[in-house]
Amino acid sequence: MPDAEYYKEIICNSGTIYLIISTLTTVTISVIVFVARSLFKQLLDKDTERLKILLEAEKEKAIIKFTNLHQERADAIKEIYKKLSNVYLNLESTINIIQYEGEPSLIDKIKLLKQVHNDFLDYYYSHKILFPEDTCTTIEKMQKKIKTLVLEITTYPVDINDIEFRHNRELILERKQAWDTARKELKPEIDTLKDTLETIFRNMLGVND
Repeated sequence: MPDAEYYKEIICNSGTIYLIISTLTTVTISVIVFVARSLFKQLLDKDTERLKILLEAEKEKAIIKFTNLHQERADAIKEIYKKLSNVYLNLESTINIIQYEGEPSLIDKIKLLKQVHNDFLDYYYSHKILFPEDTCTTIEKMQKKIKTLVLEITTYPVDINDIEFRHNRELILERKQAWDTARKELKPEIDTLKDTLETIFRNMLGVND
């Protein structure tokens, strides 16, 4: 029959085995936790890097889009100003109190003025979306003044030698008043709007910076 020493040894060995198992379990859990943390960190780093790359790509797209839009607007400003200047020069030539010899007739000048004005409007309305609302308001106000001026000077026969004036001398006076209105009232308003637009366009292009 086993003596007390035998059982004592078994108990000691059991304690040792339990301690070893406990230690191994703790180590195993620590290793698992360490490995899990390492894997999670690697996955997180990969996701972070992937997200960073995506953000950089989106940022680059936004920069390109903004640059293209700015260039498109700059091109539109230059083109619309060129067309507007063409309208303005033709308008000045048409209503000039002195008509020089060798120039086109007033009838031809007005026809040309209408053509360049329509060309300006066609371009403006097809690019209107590129301009701020206050700029559009100024442009449209100016074109309405130009249209009013053209209507004012074409209310009566343009040619001073027209047969209608031979039989109605008062008509000549009315024609003169219409042209005076165009020169003294409408033209200065158009000048002011043109100056305003020039300032707006320079600011939009950064010329005044």
